[in-house]
Amino acid sequence: MPGSPAHFLSVDEALDRILGRVGALQPVSVPLPEALGLVLAEEVRSSEDHPGFDNSAVDGYAVRSRDLAEGEVLLEVLGEVYAGRVSRIPVGPGQALRIATGGPMPSGADAAVMVEETWEQDGRVRIRGPILPGQNVRRAGEALRKGQPIMSPGRVLDPAALGMAATVGRAFLRCHPRPRVAVLSTGDELVEPGIPLEPGQVYNSNSYALEALVRLAGGQPRRLEVLPDRLEVLQEGLAQAAAGADLVVTSAGVSMGERDLVRTALEALGGELDLWKVRMRPGKPLAFGMLGGVPMIGLPGNPVSSMVGFEVFVRPVLLRMAGHPPQARPRHRARLAEAVDKPRDLRVFARCILEEASDGPVRLRLTGPQGSGILLSMLEAEVLAVLPEGKARMEAGEEVEVLLLDHFQGRPMPANP
Repeated sequence: MPGSPAHFLSVDEALDRILGRVGALQPVSVPLPEALGLVLAEEVRSSEDHPGFDNSAVDGYAVRSRDLAEGEVLLEVLGEVYAGRVSRIPVGPGQALRIATGGPMPSGADAAVMVEETWEQDGRVRIRGPILPGQNVRRAGEALRKGQPIMSPGRVLDPAALGMAATVGRAFLRCHPRPRVAVLSTGDELVEPGIPLEPGQVYNSNSYALEALVRLAGGQPRRLEVLPDRLEVLQEGLAQAAAGADLVVTSAGVSMGERDLVRTALEALGGELDLWKVRMRPGKPLAFGMLGGVPMIGLPGNPVSSMVGFEVFVRPVLLRMAGHPPQARPRHRARLAEAVDKPRDLRVFARCILEEASDGPVRLRLTGPQGSGILLSMLEAEVLAVLPEGKARMEAGEEVEVLLLDHFQGRPMPANP
């Protein structure tokens, strides 16, 4: 039967079709303060030796090691050397210069002594030897050599990477930009939060959840006004959404009902839209198309379906656009704490919390009723448990794959079974 799940696309087939139509955004030059989290699109090399000169690794005194070869000595203090300044006073036999950490080593000196190991009075400093040549001295080029590669394309720019770029004098880096994402919902029944509801109306939650998901995935969201189920308004709204966007994400209006007009509006604008049914729950209806070269993903209107559809399909698209290599959520495995009935032919993304059992392995417990309109099931969820096709019942104790959700990132994952 054409309408049976056996004729739907699998999750993997649908994702492959979408990713086959999108690629990484063209690199742009980005100031360092704005580059955190972006993907580098160029090789970065050191422009010079680092450090560019011998300098002291300690606060103390620059000395000649030969003067301290025999043990304790009393040296004449000629002056001082600060970081960022070069001393014109050479250090001769029986002499020393006070020096700050990072201060260039003066000529004649080949070692530095920590101030804690000295005693100065009346222009002389007493130092216990022996001191080795090069002691407490950072040599020129010991950190980096001129022309040395330090970062390759594809690296995600973290604080250390930005610090290293600054170290070699780079104020800008070529990176793949954050994708600009237009987010909109459709439906005559939707009302913005803060406005009293009339009979039959519901608040627009999807736009706000999707906007937040885009931001967490590294995109730049632009949330648009709700579009009513009127063809001419949908056409205008979709055209505005695609203008200046790298991706358009919609919720609702992509099923086969009489009021699901997104496909008609897109085609009237010269775009294309494919409507698919995917072997998954929640989130079976899915749409993908292009409008003026801008990809568009249409998610279902039920709030849980919309959020799960984002995790499964939109997030990978944003990562690819941002230049990341193919990747998914961090995946772990855990055991179900309870039996779960499910449609045999569908992949189910169950909203779960993690709990540690007395016997050690991590267990998964459903957050409660799993209906696609029950957003509370996502509010409580720490993970999505992936219940595979081919089984109508998952028994307690069975091991399944687990996708960590954003608010769980950074917390320790309990030990896998």
